[in-house]
Amino acid sequence: MKDLDARLRKAVRDFWKTRTSQGRKQGRRGSRDHGGRTAVTGGAQMSGFERLIVEMLTEVGVQQ
Repeated sequence: MKDLDARLRKAVRDFWKTRTSQGRKQGRRGSRDHGGRTAVTGGAQMSGFERLIVEMLTEVGVQQ
C-alpha cells in the first residue's frame, strides 16, 4: 500500500483537527456537553479513518 505511514498520519491529524473544531463550535452555540463529550458529539472526527479504510480496501480489490 502506497504511503501508508503518511496516509495514517493524515487521518490522525484530521481526527484531532476535527475534534478540536467541534469542541470550539459547540462552545460558541451556548449549551455545552460535559467533559470530552463536547468534542465528539459532532460525529465527523472519524471521517479521515473512514476514507483511509475505504481507500485501502479498494486498493486490495474489495468492490464497493
